[in-house]
Amino acid sequence: MYKQIIFILISYLSLSSAVPFGQVFTGQASYYNDAGVGSCGSSINAATQVLVAAPAAHWTTANPNLDPLCNNVYIKVTYNGKTITVPVVDKCPSCPANKIDLSMPAFQQLANTDLGIIPITWEYVSGSGSTSTPSTTTTSSGGSCLQSASVSSGQTCYTVWTGQCGKTWDENAFYQTNPGVNCAALQVGQQLCCNRGSTSGTSTTTGSGSSCSQKATVSSGQTCYSLWTGQCGKTWNEASFYQANPGVNCATLQIGQQLCCN
Repeated sequence: MYKQIIFILISYLSLSSAVPFGQVFTGQASYYNDAGVGSCGSSINAATQVLVAAPAAHWTTANPNLDPLCNNVYIKVTYNGKTITVPVVDKCPSCPANKIDLSMPAFQQLANTDLGIIPITWEYVSGSGSTSTPSTTTTSSGGSCLQSASVSSGQTCYTVWTGQCGKTWDENAFYQTNPGVNCAALQVGQQLCCNRGSTSGTSTTTGSGSSCSQKATVSSGQTCYSLWTGQCGKTWNEASFYQANPGVNCATLQIGQQLCCN
């Protein structure tokens, strides 16, 4: 019995040491949206679930289902001041040792998918995969919300909006309905709005009034993204954009429309 316990302990320590815990990687993150069976043997959908595929170089067993990376291992990812922690459930065969492949909803918590690849720092951690960020969490505003949804453990803005609210993912509509919400810092029990009453919908709304000290004018062919990153000179952060420009509909921008840069 004693020998059996020692063997189990040694085996556990060997598996743990195979994962480079404590090593911080400076690299990149891309995203994917495939559905199927992940390398850890479970069914996954990278278009709707928060997860990550670890680089192939870090997998150490012939059968990936039995790999130490599948033993309650998470990756803590930091980009542009935001940090999320997501479970390892898949392998990225084409990723070099410092690159990871986030699921689409996980990537969206850090950046707009238009970027494709973002520079990050990341490390392996064990335990619970809750998301976190240094910034504060703001709940959705106002009493005009006709239907709300409560955030559960592990949920993202995407999963609440498409699942509990029953909507297709439209980031513009989401942030118009939930101005000020930080999707990288959702808390369990937080209320998000699914729809609001008596709003103007497609009307053209400028940035947030007299408190705006820097404005930019929409030119022909511009998008919210190109104006925010070009004329405003900012990195793309949708939550910040919609906080500065509540009610703006990026799908109906008009030439000469004023948007707020700060």
